Amino acid sequence: MEDHVLRTDYLVKPCTAFEGAQLLAAGPLIEVVLAVKNAIEGGALGPVLVFDDTTGHAVDFDLRGSKADVIARLSKSSIAATDPTISERPSTAADAAQPRGRGRPKLGVVGREVTLLPRQWEWLATQQGGASVVLRKLVNEAKRSTGGPQKRRAAQEAAYHFMSAMAGDMPGFEEAKRALFANDRPRFEHLVSIWPEHVRTYAQRLAFGDRADEQPATQAGDASRDGSKQLHYLEPTPASGGALIQRAIQGEIVMLNLLRFRSVADYSHSPHLAPAMTINGAEAYDRYIAHTMPYLIKSGGALLFSGDGGQFLIGPEHERWDRALLVRQSSVDSFMAFATEPAYLAGLGHRTAALEDSRLLPLIELSRPF
Repeated sequence: MEDHVLRTDYLVKPCTAFEGAQLLAAGPLIEVVLAVKNAIEGGALGPVLVFDDTTGHAVDFDLRGSKADVIARLSKSSIAATDPTISERPSTAADAAQPRGRGRPKLGVVGREVTLLPRQWEWLATQQGGASVVLRKLVNEAKRSTGGPQKRRAAQEAAYHFMSAMAGDMPGFEEAKRALFANDRPRFEHLVSIWPEHVRTYAQRLAFGDRADEQPATQAGDASRDGSKQLHYLEPTPASGGALIQRAIQGEIVMLNLLRFRSVADYSHSPHLAPAMTINGAEAYDRYIAHTMPYLIKSGGALLFSGDGGQFLIGPEHERWDRALLVRQSSVDSFMAFATEPAYLAGLGHRTAALEDSRLLPLIELSRPF
């Protein structure tokens, strides 16, 4: 199941595309790539570059053939990205026919040799979950404790990679680079102020703005009336996906969806999906459902209930949900397979355009005592 989560992370990792110095598209990788294909086929006026929002590196894609061909190659790339040894393993008909054995599913982890003292192995053996689980927890804790400086350096490197590709010949580049690594934000912003708007804005966001490793890109924040920041949740995070896996749910699972719609659908991150006329969030979500249903049914899932919401009868007066859905899947594996289907992800932009906020709660049916 974890490999499904990792594949989803690859296909929806945040990217940004530029046509010359103009922002072309921003959002999940699969949507940005399709937007780039549309732009190139439509006769893009300038060079088109795509950047990874996490690293600032320019990324290349094979855009030959139909959209289905592009999606298929992206899906193959997602598998290679989550298991770098896959291209090194020969596949045979016998391998494909080999039935899957019992036991835990592949978790997408990579084996390495670890050398410890005997007393350290003895201590690990006494810990709940076994040596691998404990070592992963220790690594994560070490990353959290030293995360500040590392995040700052990663932000600087990402901005530098982008700036080198897009602004290396622009006035003030060398001085801006020095201000970046000196963590001198005012001077940096002053120096890049003469650059094209979209280039300087993206460089500033990479260098000093909210980054995916500080706040998940799948969460957005708005200021509330009292000035505090209210997070909006639009996609699962790697942490929440891992928590679902750790529950080790067996059998059917029902997903409770609570949805709050935008008054006007926002297709700025996926303009290739935008309708000719302006529509509201509910209408955009209906388009998402129409796109999604064939893939949901194919995965063995079913839409059990869809209903209009409103204000709570019991609950916060200011909180509202416009629609509630109950979606059944035969297993968590089936849900993960559905959520990582590239053809399904190609229409995910309708959901992003539709939603202001959402919640997704996995439910397990209780055995009845009567």
